[in-house]
Amino acid sequence: MDVLDLLILLIECIVIGFGMAVGDWIVKVIAVRLLNSEQASLHDVEDDEEEEVKRKRRTRKRPDGGASLAVIP
Repeated sequence: MDVLDLLILLIECIVIGFGMAVGDWIVKVIAVRLLNSEQASLHDVEDDEEEEVKRKRRTRKRPDGGASLAVIP
């Protein structure tokens, strides 16, 4: 290989590397825009746990006040 071939190879590597970097940047920008456009509703996990506890409290059966006794004559 002479110097001209090495210079051409170096320029090709630079151009390909630059193109890959630009493509990576474009993909990242598109991904961020897509994720931001979803407008996903964020919620707090602690709030969900509190609501579940409240729901369990509402549905819990209360004791009747004692065991029923059968009277045998």
